[in-house]
Amino acid sequence: MLHRALLFALLLVAYAVPTAVEALPAKHKPSVSTAVPPSAAEPVAVALPPAVTAEAPPAPGALILAVDADSDDATVGGQAASLKRGENRLALPAGNVAYAVKFANGLTVKGEVKVPPGGEVRAEAWSAGKLLLHVGDGAKVEIDGQPAAVAAGQVLQDVAIGSHTVVVTQPGHVGRKASVDVTGGHTSEITANLEVFVVPVDNTLAWVGIFGGGALVVTALVIDAVSDYNKVGGDATRWSLLGVGTAGFVGGTLLLKHNLDEVGAPPTRDGTFDVKVTRWGNGAMALVGWRF
Repeated sequence: MLHRALLFALLLVAYAVPTAVEALPAKHKPSVSTAVPPSAAEPVAVALPPAVTAEAPPAPGALILAVDADSDDATVGGQAASLKRGENRLALPAGNVAYAVKFANGLTVKGEVKVPPGGEVRAEAWSAGKLLLHVGDGAKVEIDGQPAAVAAGQVLQDVAIGSHTVVVTQPGHVGRKASVDVTGGHTSEITANLEVFVVPVDNTLAWVGIFGGGALVVTALVIDAVSDYNKVGGDATRWSLLGVGTAGFVGGTLLLKHNLDEVGAPPTRDGTFDVKVTRWGNGAMALVGWRF
């Protein structure tokens, strides 16, 4: 009987406790955790402060500077440089780069290029140009008043940049004198086709003077040898014929010699040359024609 009473009491307690808890106000209710176990929770994004990074400088580039003569007095990008004839590769920061090259002949060539990041750019500085002349047989050439060597009908000479006076003469032809402009890294090519010199018609007068003077001299001598002086005017007539004949002979001879000298050395006149300009700086050939 006692056992039954204890069992009944336990059952009553088990029923009464939950009911009493539900009857309590919310603030007095015990908290019940409903959190999801950490293993089942989704990842939560956490905002981090932005990283502080320095901007990378542009990659350096290169300048390929081609020159036709050594230069120990050059400036590239504000720095002194020594350049050798040919192509000079210079590592430089990217951006605009100015250069100045002074050559031994006193010429200074200046320029500015833009060096690309991680790339290269090419520039040229020339101290001189070239003159190439094609002339006929026996021709003589002067450049700026100085004789130039002619070989196989050609003259090839390095000259300073600028204007030059060229004179071409040839026996039996009218000489020509003209100014020719030469640019650095270019060859100015001239073919000198000269005008044939025509002998003046005054040669006819010379022959007439020689013939007439000779005839008068012969006539005077004949009269002097076989004629009676009294019948032909005497000494006065004879000497007059001799004087006129001699004057005609000498005058005609001098006139003929003068004309023959002109044939051997015709005049030189101002004119123009047909000029073909060839670019030789970087190996690529570009032709431009004009007249000076």
